[in-house]
Amino acid sequence: MKKLIFIIITILLTAAVPVSAGPFININSIDAKTDFPRVKLNLTVVDPDSRGITGLDEENILVYEDGFRVNYVKVKDISSSTDSLYLVFAIDSSKSISKEYLEKIKKSAGEIADSAGANDRIAVLRFNDKIKLLNNFSSNKMEIINSIKSVERHGSNTVMFDAIYDSIEFLSRVKSARKGVVVFTDGKDEGSSLSNDDVIKFGKETGIPVYFIISSACKNPAPLSRVSKLTGGSLISCGDKSITGIYKVILSRIKNIYEIHYQSIVKRDNSRHVLEVRLKYGELKDRDTAEFTFWSSFLLFETEQRQVYKDPRRG
Repeated sequence: MKKLIFIIITILLTAAVPVSAGPFININSIDAKTDFPRVKLNLTVVDPDSRGITGLDEENILVYEDGFRVNYVKVKDISSSTDSLYLVFAIDSSKSISKEYLEKIKKSAGEIADSAGANDRIAVLRFNDKIKLLNNFSSNKMEIINSIKSVERHGSNTVMFDAIYDSIEFLSRVKSARKGVVVFTDGKDEGSSLSNDDVIKFGKETGIPVYFIISSACKNPAPLSRVSKLTGGSLISCGDKSITGIYKVILSRIKNIYEIHYQSIVKRDNSRHVLEVRLKYGELKDRDTAEFTFWSSFLLFETEQRQVYKDPRRG
């Protein structure tokens, strides 16, 4: 009887824990050079359903440097900003994709483009064993949709990670804080000179998230899931949500940005320091970390793999 009670209690406790294990908070960028010792961070915060969380303040977001809590932190929700949203659609056009699946990809990408807002700008590229930019950033829906429709199957390899890296580099030239890469693929990479770790490192350095839209039949989503999680994006299966729902998820994550201002407590000592940002929002707890070095004349900033708080009830 005692064993049965224990099992029931365990089930009830487990049911109260969100299904998603995070990450829920992501450091997108840091500026400690412009007005040091004043530091500015850009963060993205999402709930277990990957939707942006609004209305957070200094009680919800805590900042630490080298393990010491920083005081006088100012949290500003800039989600309502009218800054333009910039997206790169990277479409897999290799022959590993069937004609039927490519048509589904083109249909999905076209419907997302058609759902874009007036301030949204989309560039389209396709990749197989080569990478080709089909149109530059544009708000002209007809131009974007025509670029998507022009994609055909070619080549023998799939340089997916090279294409994602180039997409991030292309977006890094844009000054807007609202930007992301959306990859339509079957998940295979063949022939890239760069690895998923290269993509993760570059995405974190530039603060640009990577989103994957894949078929529910994708055989190996794990590498894609890792890239999306560690860059602040998400992995979305076409079979899970409507196209409108997919775009709302992407839009919610990219447009939900917090600007954090604080006075640094470290000195320009040419040593490595650890910046940590903690989220406390009801039962939702998470943190993201970044290592940085204050040089006497410039700042080197490098993000490291985040560590996530785990509810002890999960074991």
